[in-house]
Amino acid sequence: MKKLLLLILVVCASCAQYRFGTMLPKKYQLIAVAPVENYSNEPRLESLLRNSLAESLVQTPGVTLSAPGQEEGLLLVTRIKELDQQRRARARLREHDYRDDSGSTYQTVVFQVTVRIEYEAIASDSETPYRIGEVTATADYPMMADQETGRDEAFREAMRSAAQKIVAEVTEG
Repeated sequence: MKKLLLLILVVCASCAQYRFGTMLPKKYQLIAVAPVENYSNEPRLESLLRNSLAESLVQTPGVTLSAPGQEEGLLLVTRIKELDQQRRARARLREHDYRDDSGSTYQTVVFQVTVRIEYEAIASDSETPYRIGEVTATADYPMMADQETGRDEAFREAMRSAAQKIVAEVTEG
């Protein structure tokens, strides 16, 4: 009986600091997403990031997504500062006939997209931002006959990842 009571006490003590939902004060649990400022050369990223942020906020327990211009809560302002696309992995070609005109024996098989995004969570009742930060997200895509399809999916994945990081940093501190 003592062992059972001790086990229950240990389990309860270990869960004492657990919280379901957000660590945000009640007055900041209403969050609006401002239009994205895009300093990259890829205009598609603006809508992808804004939609991903809205989706992440909706899925966060204890947080409500609101329209910009609300008098209460936080306004989430984001800036896409940098987009980098580069070759990530190469493979050796097996057959001599498949080499390109330069005689290259290696071919790129995986590309990587990296985005750097700055964010500010601005409180409606304060002059100074509630949270400021920067996140970096990456996504890989394979070499395909239609490169745009793979690259579009990599952009979506990078924006989803960045949005999840931003929302986690804003809501969890």
